[in-house]
Amino acid sequence: MSEDRTPCCVPNRSRTRGFRRKADGGGPGRYNRRVTPPVNARRSVPSERATPMHHRRTLTLLLGGLLPAALLLQVGASSARADGDASGAAGVDARARVLGTQIETTADHQPSGPDWGHAVGVVDAPYDAVLKIVTDYERYDEFMPHFKQARVLSRRGDNALVYMEASILKNAATLWAQLKVKALPGRGTTRIVDAKMQKGNMDQFHAVWELTPVDGGKRTLVDFRIVVEPDLPLPNALFSSENKKAATKTIKALRKRALGTAVARR
Repeated sequence: MSEDRTPCCVPNRSRTRGFRRKADGGGPGRYNRRVTPPVNARRSVPSERATPMHHRRTLTLLLGGLLPAALLLQVGASSARADGDASGAAGVDARARVLGTQIETTADHQPSGPDWGHAVGVVDAPYDAVLKIVTDYERYDEFMPHFKQARVLSRRGDNALVYMEASILKNAATLWAQLKVKALPGRGTTRIVDAKMQKGNMDQFHAVWELTPVDGGKRTLVDFRIVVEPDLPLPNALFSSENKKAATKTIKALRKRALGTAVARR
């Protein structure tokens, strides 16, 4: 038998692979672990898609705080809109009570050309009925002051192309125009209908209706503005006066039309 001559005090190399003696005076026989990865081991590369746990906790906390805040903002905005609509309706009702049966008429100045005629009054008819009259363009010649003819050339919803003829100066002159009529976004419950000349024998023709329901839609506040500038050698002051009169006459004519329509339905 061969005798094992390996000294008992010398550690077996196979058992001490990966160890090294401390260089800082740690004392004999004391070793620190030195990790030596295998040659063929694959280095672990963190995935780009992996999200560290503390990041996930942070996102959870942020979302947990932001979502309730967003809901509160949305509820607050909805409440503010509702309060604004309620206050707006109350303001319109109050103004209608102040006006009563009167028609408030003014002249709106513009930098060039004649002034706009501007009239505001309450029509004692439901909002839907008044809106139907205002958007029935082909029947304007049946109730609008000075209109002799109205014909719809094309239409899509409340937007239309309308041909009109009107007489002025006690039928001394006839005006014609092709109008582009369109519905515009209004404030709150107000509905706007805008009619503007595209071509005709005038320098300018523009009319704007603003309809707002009053008393929950049982009555209608009507704001009407019009400016007509014929191509005639006359002073703008004359046209401004006629525009102001035309605005007042239009509110009166709309009242009469709405009353006649209500009687016809009975």
